[in-house]
Amino acid sequence: MTMPIEFVTIRCPKCQHEYRTTRRGSINRMLDDFDDSYVERMTTSECPSCHTKLRQGLIVERDGSFNI
Repeated sequence: MTMPIEFVTIRCPKCQHEYRTTRRGSINRMLDDFDDSYVERMTTSECPSCHTKLRQGLIVERDGSFNI
């Protein structure tokens, strides 16, 4: 099941800056036909202060494999 979009506050592990972003806690590509760029946007965030990229969430790929 793909989780709904949620607003979260992230604390950057590198610079400790806090920022708000959106994400999906999990995406099931076996059920939902999201394109790669959307999946990337919903499962990563970038710190606006130091540009550290964070991956978050679980992706169930079309072949059934998991990507955490």
